Amino acid sequence: MKRFWWGLQAAVFLICSLPLSFLPVKAGELFGLILCRLWKSRSEIATDNLKRSAALHVLSLPHSPEEVIREHFKNLGRFFIEIIRYITAGEEIS
Repeated sequence: MKRFWWGLQAAVFLICSLPLSFLPVKAGELFGLILCRLWKSRSEIATDNLKRSAALHVLSLPHSPEEVIREHFKNLGRFFIEIIRYITAGEEIS
């Protein structure tokens, strides 16, 4: 029964993520920015941690902490789309 349930979950995941596999990787940036807005508490925690690190001179930032976190979420969105493309379509990641 567990194998059937696992197989059913895997099939549902593949079917639901198949449309995402046709998106260009650049669309992941938009997904990341949306995620940044929706997951506001996490982005605020990360921004606060970066500000504290910069204040203690533990870390030097080329841009403001808000910009660094925004870029991080863009990269997170691109990564998500690349993984979905790899899993569903078996495409080579470029």
